[in-house]
Amino acid sequence: MQALAAGAMDAESGDRVIPKVDLVVLTRTSELLHREVERGIRSQHEVQILLHRVVGRAQSYDGCRWETISRARNEGKRRGAAAWLMFLDDDVVLAPGCISLLVRELSRRSMYGALAADYLGECRKGPVARHVTMGATLFRREALDQISFRWREERCECQCCCDDLRRLRWAIDYCPSAKARHLSKGSCSLPLGEETSRVVTAQLGIERCGTGQFKTFISNPILVLPGDSETLLPSPINPRPSRADRTQSISSEF
Repeated sequence: MQALAAGAMDAESGDRVIPKVDLVVLTRTSELLHREVERGIRSQHEVQILLHRVVGRAQSYDGCRWETISRARNEGKRRGAAAWLMFLDDDVVLAPGCISLLVRELSRRSMYGALAADYLGECRKGPVARHVTMGATLFRREALDQISFRWREERCECQCCCDDLRRLRWAIDYCPSAKARHLSKGSCSLPLGEETSRVVTAQLGIERCGTGQFKTFISNPILVLPGDSETLLPSPINPRPSRADRTQSISSEF
């Protein structure tokens, strides 16, 4: 699986190749995303976003909140097949171009398994960050496939992920130029995920409704929407695409 950078050129045709990114959004409920989070996703460019959602709740047998979130992230990491996978918490707003910037930076740092946007202000000048939060983190699929999210006493799933990647000789850090922000408390619920997902993917604006019918949706970049009537990004923002543009690629529903 080749990990293409944003703006990369095809060696044979010379055409610009737009990289695909599986964007996994973790949410507690199946409600629509906060408008600012949606706006942040729509503001991305120079990437094809394949949007997945993991919806869930804490279980009675969970030892703590970290166990719930670890289970959700492990479900999310199995979604899609793109060379890049990014986790986005449903209370994080991406700045325009954040994902393409992360792809570009990670693609040129071959020893790095992941780079993150620092939406909590943890990034400091100088040494590499010991702890990297997962709420806006882009992974190289090759590295992500080598770990499972877990927690242990006094170490959250984020810290264990950092430790495990570094043990496998993959670096992970914040990318200072990648911008995102955290919604104020009460604006959006924190992600607590059961390993359930309501995802079906579609290319170039084909959104699948609960009836099994398809309605067109087009945006820039290409957004891939959930597979039932409880859509994650519900409203079209650009004109109806031509018949030639309305190609589709549907994966399984969960």
